[in-house]
This record gives sequence, C-alpha cells and structure tokens, in this order.
Amino acid sequence: WDRIGGYDERSSCWIRVMQTAAGSGFGAWVLPRVGWEVVVAFVDGDPDRPIVTGCLYNGDQPLPYPLPEKKAMTLFKSNTYPGGGGYNELRLDDSKDAEEIWMHGQKDWNTVIENDLTRQVGHDETQHVGNNRTRTVGVDETLTVGANRTRLVGANETVTVTANRTRMVGANESVAISANQALSVGAARQTGIGSDDELQVAGDHSVGVAGSQSIQVGVNETYKVGKNADRKVGSSANEKVGKMRKRNVGLLEMVNVGIAQMVNVAAARIVTAGMVHMLNAGKLMKLNAGSKMELNCGGAKISLTSGGKITIQGATIDVIGSGDVNVKGAMIHLN
Repeated sequence: WDRIGGYDERSSCWIRVMQTAAGSGFGAWVLPRVGWEVVVAFVDGDPDRPIVTGCLYNGDQPLPYPLPEKKAMTLFKSNTYPGGGGYNELRLDDSKDAEEIWMHGQKDWNTVIENDLTRQVGHDETQHVGNNRTRTVGVDETLTVGANRTRLVGANETVTVTANRTRMVGANESVAISANQALSVGAARQTGIGSDDELQVAGDHSVGVAGSQSIQVGVNETYKVGKNADRKVGSSANEKVGKMRKRNVGLLEMVNVGIAQMVNVAAARIVTAGMVHMLNAGKLMKLNAGSKMELNCGGAKISLTSGGKITIQGATIDVIGSGDVNVKGAMIHLN
C-alpha cells in the first residue's frame, strides 16, 4: 500500500503472519520469503494493523510441480537460504495405485524419540548409507529374520563381545576364508560334534600343546602318512593295546635304543624273516627258556631241556676246533 516506499524492511511496520497453529512456544511456523506474493488483511479494517493471511503462486513464483498432472499431490517444500540451490521436502502423492510419501533432506536429518519407536514395513525395505553408520543400543537387541540373510562387508569387520556369546545354527553352516584365519581363546575351549569330523590341510599342519594331551577313540583309528613320519617324546611313552596290534613296514625298519630294551610277551612270540635273521651282541648274548629250547635247520636239530639234556641231531655232525677239543663226562659212549 506504500507505493513510493523503498521496498525494504522500513517500507511498513512489521506484519504478523497467520499460522495454522500458534501456541506458547509451540505450533506451526512458516515465514514468507522475499519475493513471495502474500494476502494481507487488516484487523478491524485498520491500515496500521496489517496481517498476512496466506501466500499465492503466480507467474513469477510458479508451483513446484505442474498442474493438472500432479493434482493429487500434497507437499511441503522449502528452499535453501540464502542463495537457494537446495531444498527440504515432504511430499504426499495420492494417485491411485501410486500412493507415495516422499521425503528429502538437503543435509542432516535428526530424530529424537523420548520413548518407543515402532516401524512396520509391509513389503521390502532398502537402506543405503553413503558413508559411515553408527548404531548404539543401550540394553538388549533382538533381530529376527524369517528366511535368508546375506551380509557383505567390503573391507574389515570387527566383532567384540565383552561377556558371553552363543551361536546356534539349526541346519548346516559353511565358512569360507580366502586367506588366513587366526583363533585365540584366552581360557578353555570345548568342541562337541554329534557325528563325523573331517579336517583337510593342503599344506603343513602343526599342533602345539604346552601341557598334556589326551586323545580317546571309541572304535577304530587310521593313521596314514604319505611320506616320512617323525615322533619325538621328551621323557617316557606308554602304549596300551587291548587286543591285537599289527604293524607293516614295506622296506626297512630300524629301532635305536640308547641303553636297554625289554620285550615282555605273556604267551607266545613268533619272529619270521623271509631271508635273513641276524642277532648281534657286542659283548654278551643270553637265550633263556624255562622248559625247552630247540634250534632247527632242515634235518639238523639242537635241543636243550631244563633237565640239563642236550641233544644234537643231524645226518652229518662235524666238530671242528682251531685248538683243542675237550669232551668230558661221567661216561662217554661212542656208537
């Protein structure tokens, strides 16, 4: 109404703007920007008491979306101040079978819920975070997935549990590691397997036990080494076999004992050599039999009994001595 004014903040008195809600410290708040067309009324028709009752689009200030194409749309869209170039927007599209609620934030979005938050999605949900994401739960968290779940981490992942952790898999579980794996347990570890267990190592396998080790096999055990095997025991070693033990060596077997070796057999012991069997003693060799001892070679035989009887049998018997040959007895029979 001041046609010769300076078109600035001093052209008129300050004008109040009508809002949809206005309480003491709460309500709705939209302030007209520079260039907006507004509707001005006067309280009781007093020109010194103007009030803005609304805003209008015009040719210089067009609608955000074209009409009538977007006639079913309701929106609230702002403009970055100063300078423009950005916007915040809340858009409701009521077009049949294309209903949509759409929100856009030019920069940050902060939400504060003083109590509970419930969100229900009837179909799919997609969330994309261009940079970092942080989630903090003060007490408990429960995640329930009705079918499958896939998680892809492009770089590293760290999981820290300050107390206990329990993981339950109802069916199968597969873990594939392209490079190395390290497992560290600060105290004890127990592994229970209900059925079979198989370990395949493409390269070397090393097990280090600082204390004792106990292995119990309920039924059978098979131990196969493709090439060489080396077993070292720093002190004593005990092996107990309840029934039968069988050992096959394809080529050569050597047993080295630093001091003494003792073999105790409760019943019978049989040693069979296909070609040669040799016993060597550096100083003394003793063979003891409680009842009878026999030495057989074809038709030749030497027999010793516990009663002191020695019998030598053979087709031809030669007694050859490089020195004297002494034969002593209470009575010597010849033929």
